[in-house]
Amino acid sequence: MNNHLLNKCFCAGVLFCAGIFFSAPAAPPPGQTWNLVWADEFNGTNLDTSQWGYGKKQWGTTDNKPCLIVPEDTYLEHSNLVLRSRMGSFAGNGKTYPFSCGWAWSKRWLAYGYLEIRAQYPAGKGQWPAWWMLRKGWPPEFDIAEFRGARGTDSDYMTQAVYDEAAKWNSTTLAGDYAGWHTYGFEWGPGYLKWFIDGKLTKTVVSSKVPAQPMYVILSAGLDGTADASTGFPNYFVIDYFRWYQVSPTDPPGAPTIHHRPSDNNQVALSWNAVMGANRYCISRATASGGPYTVLATNTGITQTTYTDSSAVNFLNYFYVVSAANDSGVSPNSPEVMATAFPAPISVGKPATASSYESGHAPSNANDGSLLSRWTAADSGYPQWWRVDLGSVQKLRRVVIRWEKSAQWSYQYRIEVSTNDVDYITVVDQTGWSANGNSADLLTASGRYVRVAVTGQDKGGWASFYECEIFGANAGSDGL
Repeated sequence: MNNHLLNKCFCAGVLFCAGIFFSAPAAPPPGQTWNLVWADEFNGTNLDTSQWGYGKKQWGTTDNKPCLIVPEDTYLEHSNLVLRSRMGSFAGNGKTYPFSCGWAWSKRWLAYGYLEIRAQYPAGKGQWPAWWMLRKGWPPEFDIAEFRGARGTDSDYMTQAVYDEAAKWNSTTLAGDYAGWHTYGFEWGPGYLKWFIDGKLTKTVVSSKVPAQPMYVILSAGLDGTADASTGFPNYFVIDYFRWYQVSPTDPPGAPTIHHRPSDNNQVALSWNAVMGANRYCISRATASGGPYTVLATNTGITQTTYTDSSAVNFLNYFYVVSAANDSGVSPNSPEVMATAFPAPISVGKPATASSYESGHAPSNANDGSLLSRWTAADSGYPQWWRVDLGSVQKLRRVVIRWEKSAQWSYQYRIEVSTNDVDYITVVDQTGWSANGNSADLLTASGRYVRVAVTGQDKGGWASFYECEIFGANAGSDGL
């Protein structure tokens, strides 16, 4: 055995924090009937790449400043996962790094349960290895066992934290010696989180902002800017095993709540909350509210809490429900959600003009594809107009206007269409509109020029909108 790896049994009696914690393998916490749904004992010679990615961050980068992530610093040895840090000269990303480190992440995403590792953290100034969790987008983040090596007069400490859906941190640090073998556990359920070290509860969070969507695991070596030769290199973050338990269901799960997300051409993107005790879901769709519904996923359902319906037809309304299931049965359907697929707007980047505009808020801002810029008229006089040239006569199906301060102001307007920029016909008349919010109007028309004539605003402000999105007809799909 290499002298840098301690035998797994050697430290079995090491004490932590003056005898409070012991390093014996822990069992899942009592009070639940736990079922082991995924485990890796890290036996064998190579990391299982069907379950884990390594050698770079999960989003593809290798910069872990001041370290360069390299594949050779993540490996299996003596039935352990080893994440190594080294000092030297490592070229990558167009520069040279003074350190390298290992990094691994799970390809499997789950929600809820009890997770546990048995691990040995490296001691030394500037150490920053961690066991943590993310999902696509940030927040949220779980820091289950994030170690910080001594810096100056600081002691070594372990961070246990959550960055929740409300973008608020809840963090605790525990000083101590983590160089020996210890078990680190994390229980995640609807509205609560619990942290454990060697089977002892060390932190609890109860909040409605606890994430409910599946997340993935990260095991990473790392250093901060204080690391130097005195830190001691190479050093090793060593993991004996990883285990994920979930509650063994005795009853069918409850119904999820489904949402639709911004959708693309001929697609509807759906998501829903994870349900405690569920191990699969079933998505169904109808063309009329209340059904009948047709199953989109397979009869065994899907394990993730997102689904993209790629069979949707643009401009048609669909009604979706999702049910949760486990080995004891199936939940009722979720409340129904209506969603519609739309193609990309045909107006982005086309030449635009207006009756007037305020300095810095040119007409082209209203069809540049950005909600950070806007067209604004030069004064509060009405009517004002904004016009786009689509380049050729197009079949038109929908116009969405994203007004400035739409939550507080109500705009009155007409949508007019022309083939020659001289003779315009009104295809939408909202001059009597009194509601707040952005506008979305369906129409059946053809034209090269589309003009939005703003006739008034209830607060007397200037005509102004961030984007005017014009959608063409998808011939053969919507009957035009």
